[in-house]
Amino acid sequence: MLLCSYVVTKDYGFAPNPFWGYCTVATCTPNHQDVRLDAGDWIMGHSPKDDGRRLIYAMKVAETLDYNEYFHDERFQAKKPRRSDTWMEQCGDNIYSRCREGSWRQHFTIFHDDDVLRSKDARYHKVFISEQFYYFGENLRPIPSRFSSLLVGRCGCKKRHDQDTVDKFVKWMLSHLEQGVHGGPRHLDEWKKDPSTR
Repeated sequence: MLLCSYVVTKDYGFAPNPFWGYCTVATCTPNHQDVRLDAGDWIMGHSPKDDGRRLIYAMKVAETLDYNEYFHDERFQAKKPRRSDTWMEQCGDNIYSRCREGSWRQHFTIFHDDDVLRSKDARYHKVFISEQFYYFGENLRPIPSRFSSLLVGRCGCKKRHDQDTVDKFVKWMLSHLEQGVHGGPRHLDEWKKDPSTR
């Protein structure tokens, strides 16, 4: 069992996207860095050092799909963003499908709508999917100091951890935290005031 940990610098509900019964990571640091994970591995995102490195979310990977599989899978149609009054419908991360000639087509989205981000997204085009997850968003949870070695001090992902520490961290989550969504996206108000912050 592996654990991929990283700093979530901006949490808008897009990456990760914890809505509609699944937590998905489709267009974020683990995807952009081509992190290799199998079913049963974990992804954990925490706040930056100046914000206490607190837990924003953690998810147990159930499967990995490419963008086209994700786009056409009946389970994830609600994750296609829509022009709507509700944020859950606007911030969907199911935004890419494969064109006949092999390129990626980006569908309607309010995120990642510039060439630099589209290029990063298309480089590895994988989606991590979880049904067993913890999302705290604006209600971040402190992470016990005994797990400090799992935390990241800068940008990028960290996957090489002491296995015993990983096992104990997962055991702590399973016994002390309740699964599901426990708050809204922590930077949502910031984005609504200034969408350029995305």
